[in-house]
Amino acid sequence: MIAIQNNLQPEDFKNKLTRFWELSAKKIHAIEANYDQKTN
Repeated sequence: MIAIQNNLQPEDFKNKLTRFWELSAKKIHAIEANYDQKTN
């Protein structure tokens, strides 16, 4: 069963979302740096 927490606020997600976007950016930059347009 899922426990719903009605008391969560947007700032409760700030640290996890900041980390999420940092990792996302890092992965996107790695893909861009290693993407070879000649093979695709």
